[in-house]
Amino acid sequence: MLTKMLNSIMGATLLAAVTGTQLRYMYETPGDAHNYAFGLVDAATGKIQAAGAVILPPTNCTPGWRLSNGTTQQSSTTFYMNGSWFFLGHEMCGEVVEHTSLFSVIGPFPDANGAVAPLEVTGAYPARVVKIDDLETYGNTPIDTWNLAWDWTCNIVVIAPHRSKAVQDAGEVSAESSIVFKTLQISYYDSAIRPQADLTEELEDCKNCWRKVSGTAGLDARGMQEQDLHTRELNCGDECTLYVVEQFFNADGKPHFPRRIIGRSFRTGKVLSNVTDIVNTVSLTYADIYTYYNAKQHDFIGLGMCSDASWEDKKCKGNAGKMTLIAYKGRDSAPYVIETLDITVPAKGVDAAGRRMYNVRDSADATTAARLGVSVIKASPFDPEKTTTVARILIDRKIVSYVLNYNTEGDLSGRVNTTSAALPHVPYMWTLSRFDMRAERLEAAHAARKDVLKQYAMEE
Repeated sequence: MLTKMLNSIMGATLLAAVTGTQLRYMYETPGDAHNYAFGLVDAATGKIQAAGAVILPPTNCTPGWRLSNGTTQQSSTTFYMNGSWFFLGHEMCGEVVEHTSLFSVIGPFPDANGAVAPLEVTGAYPARVVKIDDLETYGNTPIDTWNLAWDWTCNIVVIAPHRSKAVQDAGEVSAESSIVFKTLQISYYDSAIRPQADLTEELEDCKNCWRKVSGTAGLDARGMQEQDLHTRELNCGDECTLYVVEQFFNADGKPHFPRRIIGRSFRTGKVLSNVTDIVNTVSLTYADIYTYYNAKQHDFIGLGMCSDASWEDKKCKGNAGKMTLIAYKGRDSAPYVIETLDITVPAKGVDAAGRRMYNVRDSADATTAARLGVSVIKASPFDPEKTTTVARILIDRKIVSYVLNYNTEGDLSGRVNTTSAALPHVPYMWTLSRFDMRAERLEAAHAARKDVLKQYAMEE
């Protein structure tokens, strides 16, 4: 009863003010002095509403900064309320990683004339830089083996692969050398780095063992606790689960399918779930920004890949080589295919079991879609009674928007809502723009919500 009362007020007060049609994206500009630029685009039409340069910190290294792939909620993340955007960068001196840094920027926000200032990463708040390897040396681990997530409070969770100093000094991998995936919680307030329990450890020369698949990961908001009624400050406790995809390698060091999705507490490292990946997961984006208003929904939306294996989701039958829009409810539920997409990957080679293999890197469209991931927004994020979700994917440079709703079985089904015109650039990373919330509406919502809580407490 309380939930319905609260969300009725929050939905009526804020729904009209929440907009999700704008996307920010960054793209490479080879040969340019800064190497990266940004655009602010209308997701429905593809119209560029603003554009400008991205200015990264100065470096004496060549080639300089190499940014993370930018996959939504995997190697870049966003605090939607104020438009903060976080991503990782390697400072490269030749092929040697000099530093790994976490970048934080806010904006861009066009003025009344549509003009924007350059997106400058200077090291000063709020466009700050956190040198992660001031804590430890992480060695030359590829940037796509790192992960990044927003913890739904005011921290960024970084999964940092760490090689032992002995391996780094030797410059070679032995049968005994391993990578430890360390979990760092970095404060948005003061940049403090707070190490958590290690996520996992794996052998680099992996035979008859499981290894984390680079890139794919997602953090849910399960078990979130509200700490302050006015600010709605949250705390992501031990039940908040970080999911990664792992693959088994046989005695010959060859990959074995199917893979598995492992869920671990990002604070303690405890394994909380283990399910078979029947959709060949490529990316995961958490669907509900304000899940604590609707604890029954913990859905990830992502991308997958069909092959011709008998153990795959039933919608993959007859669709070998097709990329798919997928969903995963987390924990012990099975992931499933929502829709097949208009992206086809050619078969190349066979795996250890003789099954035809499909790799997203063998298709330009698939590679770009996988790198960006799925941009997801709840149409009514403050009202759990309205469960419509919008998922956006880039296909052939066009933003394809799917409207998703729950069917009678509690699974998501979808249809294409809009397809934009082709973008002038292929995005390197993208994210939602901030929610457009007027301060007076937000304050009114907080006041109304507190009044309801007082009434409820009196009734109790």
